[in-house]
Amino acid sequence: MTGNDRQRLRAMFDNAALGIVEVDRDDRFVRVNDSFCEILGYTREEMIGKTVSEITAPEDLGRSEDIARQMQSGELSRHGYEKRYVKKDGTRIWVHVTVSAIRDEWGRVVRRIGTIEDISERKRTEEALSESNLIARNTLAELRAIYETAPVGLCLLDTSMRYISVNQAVARINMRAPSEHIGRQLREVLSPELANRAEPFLRHVLETGESVLNREISGRPIDDPEHVHYWLVSYYPVWEGEHIIGIGGVVQEITEVKKAEDALRRSERMFRELADSMPQIVWAAQPDGTVDYFNRRWHELARAPYETTGDQSWIPVLHPEDREAARAAWDESVRTGQALQLESRFQFPGFAEYRWHLTRALPIRDEAGQITRWFGTCTDIHDQKTTQEKLADQAAALAEADRRKDEFLAMLAHELRNPLAPLLYAAQMLQMTLGDQPAVKKMRDMIDRQVRHMGRLLDDLLDVSRITRGKIQLRRELMNLRAVAEQVIESMRPQAIEHKLMLNFQAAEGPLPVDGDPTRIEQILRNLLNNAIKYTPQGGSIWVVVDSEPAGEGRMEAVIRVRDTGVGIEPQVLPHVFELFTQAKQTLARTQGGLGIGLTMVKSLAELHGGRVEAFSEGADQGSEFIVRLPLVEAAEEAPVAAVAAVGEHAAPQRVLVVDDNEDFAVSLNDLLTAWGLEVRTALDGPSAMETARTWRPDAILLDIGLPGMDGYEVAERIRRESWGANVSIVALTGYGSEQDRQRAMRAGFNAHLTKPVEMEQLMAILNKTAA
Repeated sequence: MTGNDRQRLRAMFDNAALGIVEVDRDDRFVRVNDSFCEILGYTREEMIGKTVSEITAPEDLGRSEDIARQMQSGELSRHGYEKRYVKKDGTRIWVHVTVSAIRDEWGRVVRRIGTIEDISERKRTEEALSESNLIARNTLAELRAIYETAPVGLCLLDTSMRYISVNQAVARINMRAPSEHIGRQLREVLSPELANRAEPFLRHVLETGESVLNREISGRPIDDPEHVHYWLVSYYPVWEGEHIIGIGGVVQEITEVKKAEDALRRSERMFRELADSMPQIVWAAQPDGTVDYFNRRWHELARAPYETTGDQSWIPVLHPEDREAARAAWDESVRTGQALQLESRFQFPGFAEYRWHLTRALPIRDEAGQITRWFGTCTDIHDQKTTQEKLADQAAALAEADRRKDEFLAMLAHELRNPLAPLLYAAQMLQMTLGDQPAVKKMRDMIDRQVRHMGRLLDDLLDVSRITRGKIQLRRELMNLRAVAEQVIESMRPQAIEHKLMLNFQAAEGPLPVDGDPTRIEQILRNLLNNAIKYTPQGGSIWVVVDSEPAGEGRMEAVIRVRDTGVGIEPQVLPHVFELFTQAKQTLARTQGGLGIGLTMVKSLAELHGGRVEAFSEGADQGSEFIVRLPLVEAAEEAPVAAVAAVGEHAAPQRVLVVDDNEDFAVSLNDLLTAWGLEVRTALDGPSAMETARTWRPDAILLDIGLPGMDGYEVAERIRRESWGANVSIVALTGYGSEQDRQRAMRAGFNAHLTKPVEMEQLMAILNKTAA
């Protein structure tokens, strides 16, 4: 693909009307266009690194993850579906997602690209149409019910008050079949009591020609003499020319309505009694928001007469700062019909302070959806609110303490690493100059061991702090676990020999491809081997086995087993071996050393790779076994393992400038590099480093970060801006070793970032590599 093609594709991606995204294997967004950002309300910077799950509505999360798994496994290569997203402001929208898999040369899904269309308006239209159809169907059903089973009775009588026709409702009301009405007079169908009350209305119609409307009558029907029934009747004349030939009647039984009215009156009495017994303030308002009822609790607190209602009854008790917001919130609820919920401060007569109250109100609607009443409560939440504020202050204080702890650890590591480096280089100079003397060799080895041990402790301390707080990032690549294990075994075999231990290694034939961070995988194995060497007495054995095993559902996993004949783990300690600062067989002497954090890092790093770790032991002096399981990936060829260039592989730089404000470090490193045959100069601050580099033009610069006058970042940036500084190899040699420090160094123009103390062989290898 040409550069123009790539530019056109990028322009199409960025300017497409539809949202377009690209996600990686971990479902994190790596590319998004402006249309997608507009749909969700985020900027591109805010979206990059987020996961699909973070913006997916919880009810759609399971389905979304199933589709992702099916695409990852190859069951699907392209799929379209509808789901809901949660926008930055918290609102939800409907989208149509079409997602396609992007595969690498081995056929594995490495990325997915998707198009996203906002279909919220369509969904709302569909929902509105569905609701409209439902209303129409309900309306038709109601009309049919009215005609077929209406409670309103319709009848026609002649001038002799004989029934000519009746509908089913009249038949039910009179507890007679329609046929039992036709041709019979009113008195033959109704009880004498009811007939006596209805006939005067009928005679009035016949005599005056006037209608009688909505008159209530009551009495006991013939077939139900034990109960009084109620009806609402209307009678009107039926004319033929100028003569009345009959009477039309509309009869509606209202017995149940009368009962409901009685029940409502009883219910209102019960409501008031219940409200008056509640410890909360209970109130009610008319549909327009006018407060017209408070329970006894309010009147007790406000010391207001029971006839005191309206807005002026509650506004004065509010804190002046809360009145405008409370008034606006209540007006908005009345306007929109939405429930009210707000927190505000009340002060009642006799109270020394304002107290926080939670006010809630709900609208009561009739069958037509119209608000007929508002009911609300005010609950004292002052104690809870005060507790929440204290907890928030405590959380802020803890966060600040945590930040200061991180800064302290970083500074502590920097201040401790600085003196370690000159000690290491002084020991190496002793080896080079007086290494043939046994006493010197013994002292040099002792210094070397202790410096290395202190360096490992610092690395472990900072690493476990970052890992447990989720601040570590893996630099994943396709790697061969077997090759990494071989390198670690060979590098640690001298340590095992020094402790008079037999180190056995067995690995599967062929590669064991793992998607992981080689440095962190090596750290897992080194920590396990360090533990085995540390806790196995002289003459013991250690076995390391690297192989693959079935993991269920047709999957395979890589397995690292580290077994020893050491002191073992007691049963009460075994469940806690991966917890921070846990060590078996602690003594005041602490002859084994360490901080008790190595296994915590092993567990955390394994889990970051999607794996797990287990520990087994039969008890004290029975040895122990640690098993690390990591997911295997398919690979057509053996996964590569990055290797640092060996000393002498490339031509080393001839002129090296050492810049460090620690004079002991600068001098010791100067002497050591000079002994290796290099031409070396030193500078103790940023300005002098710039001046020396400008006049002497070194091939490489070993540059500290924390410098007086001008820090190492600024020195590197200035050198890179010089015409002669583009090809200078600049290596950060510093006590600041976090990932953020490394990234900042790379942005400033450094070629590499090394943490003190650095082995001379490693330093020369880096210089060789960067010089090449």
